[in-house]
Amino acid sequence: MRIPQTPLWLLLLETGARWGELTASTWNDFDATNRTLTLRAETTKSKKTRTIPLRDSAVDALRLLQRVHAAHRGRLPRISDPIFLTPSGVSWRRSRENAARAFHRLLKRAGISRVNESRERVSIHSLRHTAATRLARAGVDLVRTQLILGHSDPKLTAEVYTHLATEDLRTAIESVPELGSQPLHGRKPPLPREEGLYVGTQESAQPLVNGEVAGGGPSRTRTWDLAIMSGSL
Repeated sequence: MRIPQTPLWLLLLETGARWGELTASTWNDFDATNRTLTLRAETTKSKKTRTIPLRDSAVDALRLLQRVHAAHRGRLPRISDPIFLTPSGVSWRRSRENAARAFHRLLKRAGISRVNESRERVSIHSLRHTAATRLARAGVDLVRTQLILGHSDPKLTAEVYTHLATEDLRTAIESVPELGSQPLHGRKPPLPREEGLYVGTQESAQPLVNGEVAGGGPSRTRTWDLAIMSGSL
């Protein structure tokens, strides 16, 4: 019986966990009721325990894997048994040579080059970068992404592990209303008058003459007010 590997690759992408952290997890670390996976302090790089929520599809995949393990071993998995086994049903070794070969086969089947556009090699650790980038594209804030990945410094999360392309920035640009499409700061935009520039809103406009309000003191109008009222934007 071959042990399916889809749950392993799925969890690497879903949790952003390191290879060593994930392959060291046992069935005691999996909480199907609360839908979480705990990465113990003795297995994490930061030496701190972190608990990662799982979506339903990941929980279902692990439950199915548990039944496969039971059929393979001829008994129910013990809480101390590793969650992830090699295709032949043994624990993953610290060496990643066999895992790397399997990963390269997956890349080939998916049509993904082993070297990216920046001439960087795509490795299993790249899945951790992918997880961070997917979270950023989904609008997850930096603090939560940092906690999921287990970084001590959010700068590391932002500068090293999040890879956004130009098209990812388009959403940010297009989320800002176009100039003139709606009032700024909740005010109604001033309207140009035939006599010249006016300050204030549509309801309380006063003519501006030589930088002063006609019949009054110096105008308190800000530069962008003048630009909008003069129709230069």
